[in-house]
Amino acid sequence: MKETIKTNVKAYISSFANMQIKNIKDEQILKNHPLKLDDIKLGFLAITLRGYLKSIKPDETILATELREKNFDVKKTYELLIKKAGL
Repeated sequence: MKETIKTNVKAYISSFANMQIKNIKDEQILKNHPLKLDDIKLGFLAITLRGYLKSIKPDETILATELREKNFDVKKTYELLIKKAGL
């Protein structure tokens, strides 16, 4: 299940960053080059990830402020979802 969450989170990020999923690396910072997700895109990403998380564990949620933290990268994003899913 953890690997599925990791793959899906990377797919969502690649969609918002307009990149191919194979180009998404764990160490890439969400707000920096090459992803360049601004606050608006991070907000929509949070909404998307919230829906995905609720399909796994309905009582948990994810906030845009969590994704907007300084130096928040791809790995921290999927680890946050795994943690909130209780896996």
